[in-house]
Amino acid sequence: MPRFLRFGSADALPWLAAVFLCGTSVLAVEPAGNALTHEGWTIAVDTNRACLTIQHTRLGTILQEVHLNLEIDGTLGELKQWKADTTAPSRFVVRTLAPATTWSFEPARDRLTISSTAPGAVLTAQALVSPARRLARLLDSDGALVIWQGTGEVAGSYGGSLTRNPSYLPRENPECMYFALGQVTGSVFHSLFDQGTDTNVP
Repeated sequence: MPRFLRFGSADALPWLAAVFLCGTSVLAVEPAGNALTHEGWTIAVDTNRACLTIQHTRLGTILQEVHLNLEIDGTLGELKQWKADTTAPSRFVVRTLAPATTWSFEPARDRLTISSTAPGAVLTAQALVSPARRLARLLDSDGALVIWQGTGEVAGSYGGSLTRNPSYLPRENPECMYFALGQVTGSVFHSLFDQGTDTNVP
């Protein structure tokens, strides 16, 4: 079942988004026509439909139907006239014609960084989810630091160790816990967790 993702806004900085992975393998750069394979990532372009597909060797297709857009005065307009450039050794570049913008896709071992020269740049795409790859709310490392600590009974009475687990509270709604049966939806669930590979995709 596809879910639609959107990165960027009219007030966004030229840097749009980064997709992070953990424990990926390093592969050689393999530019081939309208595609680039580097560090386990493959970025392929369908020039006839003006869209991209982003894949990873461990996770398969992460984003499909990736479209480039500009948001002006609250209206989203798709950029359909563009050319892909794979001449850079480890970067996939798309240049649009009207208006003139540049979009850069830079694969690294544990992330894919997407940036654009346009302040109103918006990338829209479909992210496939399944029972094994689900929407998730990941740990917010910028939230308040907390220590989840057990009572001293285990250590004092049974000779065990004192439980101390450092963690973080989310910056928004830290007092809330979320439970769901089956697939979940909600504004706080904007990341993916792939259970089969134990990988987070923020």
